[in-house]
Amino acid sequence: EEFEMGQGTTLIRNTSYVVVFDGTQHVLVKNGMVAFRGHEIVYAGKNYDGIADTVIDANDGLVIPGLVNIHCHIYGSPVEKGFLEDLANPRFYMSGLYDYLQIRALPPEEQPRLFRFALAEMVKKGSTTVFDMGLASPEMLDIVSQSGLRAYMGPASVGATWSTKNGHEVIYTWDEKRAYDRLEYAVRTFEKYD
Repeated sequence: EEFEMGQGTTLIRNTSYVVVFDGTQHVLVKNGMVAFRGHEIVYAGKNYDGIADTVIDANDGLVIPGLVNIHCHIYGSPVEKGFLEDLANPRFYMSGLYDYLQIRALPPEEQPRLFRFALAEMVKKGSTTVFDMGLASPEMLDIVSQSGLRAYMGPASVGATWSTKNGHEVIYTWDEKRAYDRLEYAVRTFEKYD
């Protein structure tokens, strides 16, 4: 069911469990309920006896507080998901990063679509707050501002790219000018949006 935030009380019921903070610790409440009004949780526990203007059936789902993703590279996530992990290199501490990072580079025109997809996937999986270390282009900042996520964008400034040609030695290609240009972009971005 669709509802507008701030339009009365919404009750989430028919859960398998609700994660609740009892004042001391987080506990699992079997078949719990959560009621909220606007952006405020007004009840989390076993039996809500108040009036609900809207009822959401959780369909035996788990209700948890929003997750905070403190390290992500949103624009590349859809391309590398499972890829870097599944093709791990034992010579590089079971990382596929050095062998395959350059393969996942996408043309700029493809990045906004993947960025939207990755944001939607984060919301679907429970993230409500993210910290992205990546391009932070004006277009991506606009997209994330429309996503509903609480997002902190950290424009990355990288002084080198890395790769491997033989599977056991990392080769760095340094580009100080690019690094300083990105650092200046990061400062300008923070000044503009902070």
